[in-house]
Parts: sequence; C-alpha cells; structure tokens
Amino acid sequence: ARNMVRKAQQFYKADYVYAPKAKDIETFIELYNHSMIKVNAHAYYLFSVDFFFNFFETLKNNLILFTIKDESGSAMCSAIFLHYNKYI
Repeated sequence: ARNMVRKAQQFYKADYVYAPKAKDIETFIELYNHSMIKVNAHAYYLFSVDFFFNFFETLKNNLILFTIKDESGSAMCSAIFLHYNKYI
C-alpha cells in the first residue's frame, strides 16, 4: 500500500482522512457507485448510503480513507484501507 501511495503523490494530490466527514464519505460513495455501474456489477454490490455510513462509523478506529484528486481538486479515485495495530 505504501508504494501505491508514494507513486500517487508524485503525480496527484493525495489526501488521507483518518476521521472521514460526511462529505468525504459521500464522495467515496459517488466514486464507488460510478465504478460499479461502469463495470456492470450485479445489484448486490450497489450498497445503500446507510450501509456506507454505518461501515465508516463502525470501523472508524481502524479505517483510513485515501483519495486522489486532480489539479482542480476534484476526486478521481478513492480507497478504504483497513488497519489493525501495525497491519494494513
């Protein structure tokens, strides 16, 4: 994961959010849903907004939201990293 982060930082603005706010989660949901629709994923993978907010709340102490933004500050991609102690 560290190599992916370093590589992204060379070309784009990378944001780490250890305590995602509603806006951060909404951005993640928008990107996630867009990706699932783009790959024609089964409806099973289109989770509700409540699911995501509950997920982030439940795992808030073991979660990092990583977002890559373009030059204008628009989110291009986002990923959730789960960690426990020193393990990612």
